[in-house]
Amino acid sequence: MTGLILIEVAYALPDCQQIIKLEVPAGTTLGQAVEQSGIAKYFDDLHINSETKMGVWGQLMSADRVLECGERVEIYRP
Repeated sequence: MTGLILIEVAYALPDCQQIIKLEVPAGTTLGQAVEQSGIAKYFDDLHINSETKMGVWGQLMSADRVLECGERVEIYRP
């Protein structure tokens, strides 16, 4: 049985940040969560692509890493 898990997607600049709480299906990856969050619409210079660095709780991870309940996806600035 696949259920839903609660996660957060976060991006921060020196003067502002955005944290989006999401309920996503179990098995969702970092990349999928970032896309589903729509976080890029809050930042003119944030363009999500295969070169975008992201991770969980300060640990760099690949976009295909499957998330666990309660994790926070972080998008890192270049």
